[in-house]
Amino acid sequence: MKKILLLFILILLVSFNSFSQNSLEFKDGKIYKATAVWDFICEDYAFDEILKIQIAKTQTGGIVKLTIKTSSPEIKIGEKVLLILKNGNIIHCIDKNLNTTNATERIAFYLLSNLEIIQLKKQNIENVRFKIIGTKSKFGSQTGHFTANNREKSYGLDKNLKNKYETAGEMRLLK
Repeated sequence: MKKILLLFILILLVSFNSFSQNSLEFKDGKIYKATAVWDFICEDYAFDEILKIQIAKTQTGGIVKLTIKTSSPEIKIGEKVLLILKNGNIIHCIDKNLNTTNATERIAFYLLSNLEIIQLKKQNIENVRFKIIGTKSKFGSQTGHFTANNREKSYGLDKNLKNKYETAGEMRLLK
């Protein structure tokens, strides 16, 4: 009986730890409760086909964190970002120049209003349209506009298998 109780407590602690790991550290050092990191597929970006997306809830709305690998610190995600929802609505994220770097990754933060958070709780994100800007070199990362699709990478034989993230469901869990 003691072993079962110990096992139950261990499982409970591991579950609690995995749920509490979803946090987003903003540029000013504040930490917010956030969704898991979603790896959207960006087939046209040759340097790395993964755009990492995470959304946090704040008192005034929310924060979108976009992360992508680049070949140079001079290259970053910038200008306007579009979050295209399943119902066709578009959330326009305006660049406030909230950027940082992490090794080879470039991180951009975009602010959301409360109304935009409500929309994200109702509809899944289908695509993210973003722009990579900076000084382009001969063997460096691409610059220009790219689209990342809500589709998990499939490593199996069926490359057409499209497993999508349930972004709206995760957004509803944020309080």
